[in-house]
Amino acid sequence: MAVSAAGQAMLPTSHSGPWSNNAYLPAGWTGTELTEYAVNYDGAGSGAAKFDSTNDALEIEFAGTPEAVSYWFQQNAASGYVFKVEESADGTDWTDVATYDGVGIPSVAQPRTNAISAASRRVRFRYETKTIGNVGLDGVAIAGWPTNFCVSLDRRDGFGVETGTVAAIVATARNGAEPYHYAWGSTLGAEHWTADGAAFTILGSAPVGAQAAWVVATDSGEPVQSASNSVGFVVAMKYDVALAPSPHGTATTEPAARAAAGETVLVLAAPDEGYRLAALALQAAGSDACRLAESAFVMPAANVEVRATFEEIPPEGSYGVDFEDATKSTYETANVSLGGKSWELAQALIGTDAGNVLAGFKSVRLRDGTNAPSLTLLEDLTNGVGRLSFKYRTYLPTVSMADWEAQYSRDGGAHWVRIGRPFAPSALDVVQIFSRGVHVTGPVRLRIVRGSTNVVASSRLVIDDIVATPYGGLGEPIIEDVGSGPEPGAYEIEAPGGYAVAEVLGASPAVGGTGAWSNLTEGVHYGLSNATVTIRAVPNARQWIRLGLSPLP
Repeated sequence: MAVSAAGQAMLPTSHSGPWSNNAYLPAGWTGTELTEYAVNYDGAGSGAAKFDSTNDALEIEFAGTPEAVSYWFQQNAASGYVFKVEESADGTDWTDVATYDGVGIPSVAQPRTNAISAASRRVRFRYETKTIGNVGLDGVAIAGWPTNFCVSLDRRDGFGVETGTVAAIVATARNGAEPYHYAWGSTLGAEHWTADGAAFTILGSAPVGAQAAWVVATDSGEPVQSASNSVGFVVAMKYDVALAPSPHGTATTEPAARAAAGETVLVLAAPDEGYRLAALALQAAGSDACRLAESAFVMPAANVEVRATFEEIPPEGSYGVDFEDATKSTYETANVSLGGKSWELAQALIGTDAGNVLAGFKSVRLRDGTNAPSLTLLEDLTNGVGRLSFKYRTYLPTVSMADWEAQYSRDGGAHWVRIGRPFAPSALDVVQIFSRGVHVTGPVRLRIVRGSTNVVASSRLVIDDIVATPYGGLGEPIIEDVGSGPEPGAYEIEAPGGYAVAEVLGASPAVGGTGAWSNLTEGVHYGLSNATVTIRAVPNARQWIRLGLSPLP
C-alpha cells in the first residue's frame, strides 16, 4: 500500500531510510509497497529501499524550484527490467528524467545525479516492469536553486580534458535582472583560453596538468549584484578503454571508449535475462589483470581492457555449494556435507580469512602437495548436469602456477571424464569463472583435481559457488580468449559432451568489444580431433576464438 507524510517537502530535501514506515518518511514523501534491505548504500541512515514488485514507487512532492535529484542505486540479480526516474509539475502528467530499460543500473551501488526542470514540483522513482530481480535505492536528495543571485557551471569539479582538444565550460546566472555579464579568469596562460559571454573555451594548446577556471557574474539591476563560481579540471592524455566480449551480458563505461589518466571510470554491467554479474576485472597494458571490488576505477596512464564475467542464475533443479553450511579447518582428508550431499575434501579446508573468501563468508582452499588434492562429490546428481560453473583464484602467489581439472563420472566414480580444458588461476587478485557445458543425463558425480602429476608445493586454489544445472539439452557457442601469441598446440578448447564443432571463428580485440568475426582455417590456424580444437596460430591478432556447435545425432 502507499504510505505518505503530509504536506510538501521544502528544498533541499533528502532521506536515507527507513523507507517502509510512514512515521519515518519526511514531509511530502510517499512510498508505495517499499520494503528495505539490511544494508545501506550511502553510509547514512538505515538500509536501502527495496523495489521488488512492478509499480513499487517513491514519490516526492516539494515546494521551491528544483535543480537536480541525486541518489544511490543498485540492481540485485535483475534483468529485463524497466526502472524510471520521473518528474511532474502537477502530479498528473509525468515526464521521464532517466529510464533504465534493462541496462544502466549497476550491480554494485553507485551514486547518480539527474537535472530536473525548474517547473517540476514532484519527482518519482518507479519500478515500471519487473521481470527478474530487485532494485535498491538509497540516499535520495533533491537540491533547489538558491533564491539569491547566483551563478552555476555545467562541469563537475575535476573533469578531464584530453590534450590537443577543445573543451567548453558554460555559466548560467539566476535570480537577477537581465541581461547578465560574465568575467572569466583561469590558471591557464591567456594564450590557452578564450571567453565569450557565458562560455569559457579551453584551447587545444593547453598544457598537461591540473588547472582551474572561474567566473564572476553581474546583473543589470540597481544596485548591481555579483556572484562567482569556479571549477577545477585536468588536462591529460586520454587512453583507450576496451571492453572484452562478455557472453551472457553487456558492459559499458562512463566515460565510454577513452578516459584521461586520473579520471574515475564507472563500469555498468547489464546481464542477459537469466544471468547475473559474477566478477569485474581490469587489465592495463603491460600489467597483470586485477579484480575490481567496485564497479569503478581510476584510469591509469595506459590503455585498459575491462572484462565483465556473467554467470547463470541457477534454474530450478540446480545443485549448488557455497560452503557457508560447513566447517573444516584442516587439510586432512574428511567427508563434509555441502548443499545437502556428501563430499570428500582431500588436502582442502574451508577458510574464512579475507584472502580465502571469494563470496559470502567461506570458501574452500585446496593445497597441492605430496597427497593429491581433490574435491569430490560422493553422491549422484540424478537430474544429470547441463552446465558446471564455479568461481576460483589463487590463494598464495606461486612461482609456477598449477593446472587443475573439473571432471564428471557416470559410474559412481569408477571412471572420470574431463570437463572442458584444464584451468589455472592467472593472478592473485582476479576471480575467474569456470563455466563449461557438460550436458549428460544422470546419474552423475563431479570432482575437481590437479590436472598434472607434478607437485607445486606452494600452490593453493580457492573455489566457491559451485553450481551444477540440471541436464536440459543444448547449450550456447563457446567464446575463449587464447591470448595474443599462444605457442602452437599449447591452447585447447573442448566442446561439451553431446556436440560436434561446426565452425571456428576468430576476432581481434577492439575498443568497445571485438572486431568482426571471421572463419579460421583448419590445418592452418587450428587442428580438430573429435571435439577438441587445438590452436596453432592466431592470424592477425584475432585472439578471440568462437566455436560454433552442432548437436550430435
